[in-house]
Amino acid sequence: MTPVEQLQALRVRALALVESLPAAQQSRSHHADLSPLLWHLGHLLYIEEHWFLERVCATALPRERATLFRADGMPRPQRSRCVPPLHTLEPEIAAWSARLPELIATHASHPLLQADYLLHFLIQHHGQHLETMQQIHLAYQLRHAPAHEPQHAPAPCPVAGIRIRRPAGHALIGTDLHETYDNERPAHEVLLPRFSIALHPVRNGEYVGFLAAGGYQDPKWWTSESWQWRQTYGITAPLGWRQDPAGRWYGIGPEGAHDLDGASPVQGVSAYEAAAFARYAGRRLPTEEEWECAAREGSLEGVGLVWEWCANAFHPYAGFSAFPYRGYSMPWFDGVHRTLRGFSRYTHPSLRRPTFRNFHTPGKRHIFAGLRLCDDG
Repeated sequence: MTPVEQLQALRVRALALVESLPAAQQSRSHHADLSPLLWHLGHLLYIEEHWFLERVCATALPRERATLFRADGMPRPQRSRCVPPLHTLEPEIAAWSARLPELIATHASHPLLQADYLLHFLIQHHGQHLETMQQIHLAYQLRHAPAHEPQHAPAPCPVAGIRIRRPAGHALIGTDLHETYDNERPAHEVLLPRFSIALHPVRNGEYVGFLAAGGYQDPKWWTSESWQWRQTYGITAPLGWRQDPAGRWYGIGPEGAHDLDGASPVQGVSAYEAAAFARYAGRRLPTEEEWECAAREGSLEGVGLVWEWCANAFHPYAGFSAFPYRGYSMPWFDGVHRTLRGFSRYTHPSLRRPTFRNFHTPGKRHIFAGLRLCDDG
């Protein structure tokens, strides 16, 4: 599949995600951090128009279009009232899809089009928004999914002791590949002390053990900041976990309610919950350098099922240079955003690489995140 065909396939998938919710729900905001599904569909179209028309062809777009569909344009709470309906966006997307190949051919010598850089950038951008659209589906299901009677529920089990040990030494971190994001570059070496990292992400059965041990009621596993967060929001289990009248746990995901497999990775936990579980298990979260080192060496299993919280704040590598625009990474080097590594089952293949860095504030739970344990030896 050519890059242009991949971009087209992503638009088709985004359209399907919009259409799979009832029409009345497509323009609604289902989570305080998430725009309506229709806004994301319009944003994908706008971003392509911006890069190809404004940046490559030097043709200005209407200001009101940018105001609505730029990520830093209209405030998120207002978008549901202003987003165009699907019957307006669909023909616009079809017309753009037909026009794009000719634009690319006409401006093939432009620097942004060399080696298909812009197309690869947009494929990754769209892939990230498709995952966000799955988060919107999750938020919708959390409000609308009917009660579920699980046929199988995870039983509490002890924390697995299977670990990979790595001696102290140098490790390659990051990449110089041009089609990656700016925060992944440049490639560099770091000196890591010895560490051990779990073979698998923490599983549902292990997390049920944390719940059964009163992990959400005992402040000794939590920092003062995370305990205040837990109390403020009344957090008592991972996002989407529910109990039936018999006390059996089941889950709610983007597709609705489902049984929880005790051997599958837990997801729907914040960095606060992940760190609390790690203390309960007598371990810690890995730094992203430890995670990437182990992933590059092929030591980790279960990568790609959930995002995995890391212990460090999101930060620039030495020699960082913002590209292709300042706003993708730089605003989030604030000491507050935490790094996540790996990928979830909803992450697009274009983003599935050991150097990719996700980042969120530590209280976020809607991002399909779990954790992997680590220690110093």
